[in-house]
Amino acid sequence: MTMTLASVLSKPAGPYDLPLKVKVIMVDKVVDYKNGNGETKQSLDFVVGDSTRIGRVRNYDSSKNSIIKAGNSLIIRKYITKGSGNAKLVITANSKLYKTTEVGTVENAELLAKQELHPPPAPEVTLKDVQRSPIKSLVSIKGQVVQEEMAQTVMAFNKPSTVKGFIIQNDDTKCRVSLWRDLAAKDIKTGDYVSITNVIVGQWNREVSLSSTTSTKIEKIQMPEEKIYARVSGIYHDKTKMVLLLDTDKEFTVSNFEGDPDSLLDQEVEMTVRGETVLAVKLKGTQPKDEDPPSGNTSNSESSV
Repeated sequence: MTMTLASVLSKPAGPYDLPLKVKVIMVDKVVDYKNGNGETKQSLDFVVGDSTRIGRVRNYDSSKNSIIKAGNSLIIRKYITKGSGNAKLVITANSKLYKTTEVGTVENAELLAKQELHPPPAPEVTLKDVQRSPIKSLVSIKGQVVQEEMAQTVMAFNKPSTVKGFIIQNDDTKCRVSLWRDLAAKDIKTGDYVSITNVIVGQWNREVSLSSTTSTKIEKIQMPEEKIYARVSGIYHDKTKMVLLLDTDKEFTVSNFEGDPDSLLDQEVEMTVRGETVLAVKLKGTQPKDEDPPSGNTSNSESSV
């Protein structure tokens, strides 16, 4: 007697030899990964279904890839169920796969399979919002790397795994992010501005932190521009640069200012910045030089800086 997918996935995590009859709905690309011994191996994710539901399966035995084709109906034995993670069933070298007669599936099986294999990224939140997010929730973030730790090997799920920690900051909030396994080798360093999707909220040393998942993606992106409004408390300038000390106790270096630097002293300024780089600075409320002043009486308006 074969089992339904719903009944198998309702069982506790562990190995089973109950014959499961399903149809392969969609197959993803083969992915390289490194095992606990540092060896490069391959895995293949695919989605199966029957009349009760669909489910994601991960195959770690590449010799079985030839039978895992969309449209094939299979009987699967000696598999492992997972209580968490993306893949709900795991195929290993001990598993047995047999082609069988056609299996009916739930309505919209292909659409559901596509969503299962390629779900949209978790919602993007600020690091301030991360501090209030529920533990184990998935989020996506953007921020600047302000600290980089050495990669280290730790035991995870009884296997040695590589992990590397970073401190990410956006606005005035910082958060620790741990990148695991292959992601730990990414070329990410202090000063980079990054986008990280699908990280899971957890705790580390009693503080809220983030950890990568199997669906995490990280990439370097351009830091966004930001408007800063503040009063200039002090100025240093020479032939090559000008340094503004703001009343917020922050310093910014300006390299392309036209005009008398001392005219900014004790004035309210508007600055367009990208990280530590000042793109433009002017007295607050003035028009940029390439813009026309508003129509009407402008005799009392401030001049551009």
